[in-house]
Amino acid sequence: MAIQINSSLDLTNGVSVDQAYLRVEHQVDIFGVKIVYDVYPYVNRDTYLEDKISVNDGGSLKTISLENFKTSHVLQYDKVTDGNDILQLVHDDLFSYITEDEIYKKPLYDSSTGEPLLDPSTGALITEDVIFRTKFANAADVSISDLN
Repeated sequence: MAIQINSSLDLTNGVSVDQAYLRVEHQVDIFGVKIVYDVYPYVNRDTYLEDKISVNDGGSLKTISLENFKTSHVLQYDKVTDGNDILQLVHDDLFSYITEDEIYKKPLYDSSTGEPLLDPSTGALITEDVIFRTKFANAADVSISDLN
C-alpha cells in the first residue's frame, strides 16, 4: 500500500519537498495481537519504482527522511472486533497520524497554592490540550496511491 501526500513537508536536512509517496509494509505479529507496519517515504512514486529496481540489483534504499516523522508503527489488533481488513486498519492509523495533531493533556495548577485545579461540578482534574506534534498535512492533501 502507498499513500500520497500533496503538501509541503520538511526533510531532516532542512530542505522542503512539495509531496511525498509513502510506501507501507505491514504484518501481524506471531501472536495475532499486534499489527506492525513500517513507512518508507519517497519524493514520488517514480523514485520508489527506481529504488525497487536498484535494491533488487544490490543497491541500498534511497528514501527521504521527513522531519519528526515516525516510520515504525504498532497497532493493537483483535481479529474478532477489528475484522480481517488489516490493510484498512493500517491505512486508517497512518491517515490519522499524518492528518491529526498529537496532543497531550497538561494538568493545570493554582498559581498561588500549587494545588491541582479541579472542576467544581465533577471533581475532575482540569487540563489543557498542548500540541506535542503538529499534523503533517490536511486530510484533503492525503490519498491512497497504490493498494499493492
